[in-house]
Amino acid sequence: MVRGRPRDYLARHPNGGDALLVVEIAQTSQDRDRAKATDYVRGAVPVYWLLDIAARTLDEHTAPDIDAGRYRSVTVLSATDEVGLPGLDTRWIVSSMLP
Repeated sequence: MVRGRPRDYLARHPNGGDALLVVEIAQTSQDRDRAKATDYVRGAVPVYWLLDIAARTLDEHTAPDIDAGRYRSVTVLSATDEVGLPGLDTRWIVSSMLP
């Protein structure tokens, strides 16, 4: 999910700083997907979610610290928890994203 409108990217591809959110959905690739958080921090992605199908959890990574190469906040939410994005009024229950 990126900020703006499609025409904002006619002359260039969106970059990490243009993203509102990056989501990884993991059935068996949790370790590999957690390691990608470092790449998303370097790309200045403000929010990274890892939806862990097997564990029925959502890891919410926020507050990227580019110098340290990590997110300052990582919260593991259960299936009954709610999650939202900064600046949006919409919230979701984690279980609504799970199969």
